[in-house]
Amino acid sequence: MSAHSFRLAAMGLLIVAGLGCGTADAGEARPKNWRPVTMEHGVREGTQIGEISLECGEATTTPIAPKLIAPKHDVQLITFSTPYDCSACAPHLAALDSLRRHGLLPQNDVMVIWSPGGNIGREANVVRNKSPRTVCVDQRGALWDRHDLQHTPITVLVVKGRVTYLNDRMLDGKAEHRAFLQDLVKYSTRN
Repeated sequence: MSAHSFRLAAMGLLIVAGLGCGTADAGEARPKNWRPVTMEHGVREGTQIGEISLECGEATTTPIAPKLIAPKHDVQLITFSTPYDCSACAPHLAALDSLRRHGLLPQNDVMVIWSPGGNIGREANVVRNKSPRTVCVDQRGALWDRHDLQHTPITVLVVKGRVTYLNDRMLDGKAEHRAFLQDLVKYSTRN
């Protein structure tokens, strides 16, 4: 999805959802002292994420197929996670699942999971059955190693292979949802 297409789709979703994206509304919509990132994750704004093909699917009944992650000519929303993320992190993933169910996340949205050792295939199926999002498996932890990913989950917006926005917030209210979606529109054209 091109940056222009992504921006138009996101703006349309904001309007349909009644969240608005005008300048007057945007100031009122944001939570007080909004900070989308609360801790260090290894990956930062400006980080170049090289394209990688991973096995992805939406549910255990959906065929698993290769999908290009961080395409260098498109925009993609990526959430990095592990099956063992802390229970305090669950609201971030739950909010993204809710936004997906309501059709408010871009179509090119994926969750990439990795697990140290063990049976990642079985764990991936558990995650796929819980989430309406496309779940991809980084079987060897290549992205974790390459970018020293830590303190997951973290959701990043990648534009033309470069991280333009990060968010690790709980996203536990309408104001937080609105601010997150507005940020996606704003940062989808940065490269």
